[in-house]
Amino acid sequence: MEKKSISVSSNKQNLIQVILLLSRISVGAVFTFSGFVKAVDPQGSYIKFVDYFNAFGMQSFEPMALTLAFILSAAEFLTGIALLLNLKSKLFIWLALLFMAVFTPLTFYLALENPVTDCGCFGDAWILTNWETFWKNIIITIFTLLIFMFRKEMKEWYQIKLQYFTLLFFVLSIFIFQYYNNEHLPVIDFRPYKIGANIKEGMQMPAGKKADKFLVIYTLKHTKTGNTKEIDSEKYIEEKIWEDTLWQITKTSDPILVEEGYKPPIHDFEIISVEPEIISGFSEGEDITELVLNQEFSVLIVAYNLDKANKKQLYFINNLAKEIGKKEIKFYALTASLSDAIMNYREIYNPVFSFYNTDAITLKTIVRANPGLVLLKKGTIVMKWHGNDVPEKKEFLNYLK
Repeated sequence: MEKKSISVSSNKQNLIQVILLLSRISVGAVFTFSGFVKAVDPQGSYIKFVDYFNAFGMQSFEPMALTLAFILSAAEFLTGIALLLNLKSKLFIWLALLFMAVFTPLTFYLALENPVTDCGCFGDAWILTNWETFWKNIIITIFTLLIFMFRKEMKEWYQIKLQYFTLLFFVLSIFIFQYYNNEHLPVIDFRPYKIGANIKEGMQMPAGKKADKFLVIYTLKHTKTGNTKEIDSEKYIEEKIWEDTLWQITKTSDPILVEEGYKPPIHDFEIISVEPEIISGFSEGEDITELVLNQEFSVLIVAYNLDKANKKQLYFINNLAKEIGKKEIKFYALTASLSDAIMNYREIYNPVFSFYNTDAITLKTIVRANPGLVLLKKGTIVMKWHGNDVPEKKEFLNYLK
């Protein structure tokens, strides 16, 4: 009987250790991956923090967004690494539990109210819907609770000095890695505008895929009886209401999304001329997207906000444009800034390139810099540069082959 009791106890202990190991690896892997992909793209995390602050009416916190992006990424990455390598695991189990206690209710709220369409948990590496994010957090919370319940059963593998040294190494590494990716371009580009991508192809709808379905609600009034009714645009056509001239449309709603369809990876890319024809060569309001994407070579100067753009970096870009000359290749400055900001910049700095309007979110997605450079060859992205890395003429011309 005593041997049987020892065997049962041993089996139970082994089962606990297996559960602990699987749970610890699962939680550690998720946190490590989440922290790493955020560290790859600090500007993307910054943009997501700003989205959250705007959604919750906390715009005053925007100046802290980049700092918070660095801290969140580092905290997630260190929590994950510590759990995977069993470094001060009891401390980091508490931190993992705190994370889940905060983010699981938050993602539930996001799923219900949808103030932001993507939580940004895994940056642009893996985009989940808000409901997918919530259920993912439920699963991770269960694993976290398991390792929390059995945390006393966990034994540290390394001497305390080695644990602290290893953690310090990862702390320094993750902050240096984030700093580099913030001051240059991300070392891994998860976005649809990565080098080698063709913008025209990214905008196409694959065969068999359907676009978003929108309906418009019409308010109708009968000219004889004075009766009114509402009907959606689909039924209006199907029932041929338009044939009865006694029913007049008195009000039209904004388009309402009733069925989500396939969205091409690139869906908001437009280049619209905003300067006088004497400067740009195009009439104001002219869409020159196709023209630019069909040129043998063209350069996009991306500065989503001229007021916030680094003027020193724009100076170097302007010098490059002067050296290259319009005959060899044309430079197009894309911005979401209004005409006043463009005029002010032109009056002060007298750039050799012309300005065009493109959606701000699109510009932030194209290149994580303000400003940045993108070299295109017939719509394919050949090379991208951060404003800190504006190439010399010789280096730049090497890509025109």
